[in-house]
Amino acid sequence: MRDYDNVAPRFGVTWSPFASGGTTLRSSWGIFYDWLQNNIYEQTVRVDGFRQQELDIFSPSYPNPPAFGDAFGNVAAANRYLLGDGLRLPRNKRVSVGIDQRLASRLQSTVTYSHTQGTTVLRGLNLNAPVGGLRPEPLFGNVVAVVSDAGSRQHQVQVNLTANPGALLPAFNASRINFKRATLFFNYTFARLENNTDGAFSVPSTSDLAAEWGPGAGDVRHRLNIQFNNQLVRTLMVSFNLNALSGSPYTIRTGLDDNGDLIFNDRAAGVGRNTERAAWQWTINPTVGYSWASR
Repeated sequence: MRDYDNVAPRFGVTWSPFASGGTTLRSSWGIFYDWLQNNIYEQTVRVDGFRQQELDIFSPSYPNPPAFGDAFGNVAAANRYLLGDGLRLPRNKRVSVGIDQRLASRLQSTVTYSHTQGTTVLRGLNLNAPVGGLRPEPLFGNVVAVVSDAGSRQHQVQVNLTANPGALLPAFNASRINFKRATLFFNYTFARLENNTDGAFSVPSTSDLAAEWGPGAGDVRHRLNIQFNNQLVRTLMVSFNLNALSGSPYTIRTGLDDNGDLIFNDRAAGVGRNTERAAWQWTINPTVGYSWASR
């Protein structure tokens, strides 16, 4: 890549307005750049239409596909993947504000809001899409170039709560029963991520990039994590962890190749990207452990 002018300044301010130090205000602003991932570069080198070929078979028989040699009559020209001219690294501008508040001697809370604006985000551009049913370059199928003209935006609120009334240590010489040997951690995150690309090689289903704006693939709105550890009995460790995630988005597609480019991402008229949601996911992990020492 010839993108060398990526200056990334970052500034942060932290202020505790009271002598007790129980309240801390924080704010930050910064510019960050993502790397060109190794697997993206690897695919442009490997699947270039010569070193390794990616072939599409028209209307293969089902459930028994034809043998490889017998299928050549229905095979399209090989696809290619390459890095587009003037490719730039994805750029993120992030601003955040937060407050840390000690609610009691052993109870700490944190609330943080952040907004991230992404520019020069990577997406795929088909340089050899059919025009009137014919490929501009008939020697190849789809020629997908990685370009950096997509974008993203994210709002996020994160709430943390930690209660630690005492040290959680397997101390054999301590009292057998101690109700302070416990820790509770609570984290909740609300986030809203929108973009107009599904990845570096993802070609939009329409020629209008603005029509591709919608929830990002990682747009999980609600995340909850609760963890409770205790050693109330000196040699007995008991922990409980709960993770919950709201549904991730997905797109309703026609299942047809209406524009004849052999990329099956066509949507019905009026249907946007990632308009549907999967179900919530829950994970519960209880753990019990006992320790002893030989004399």
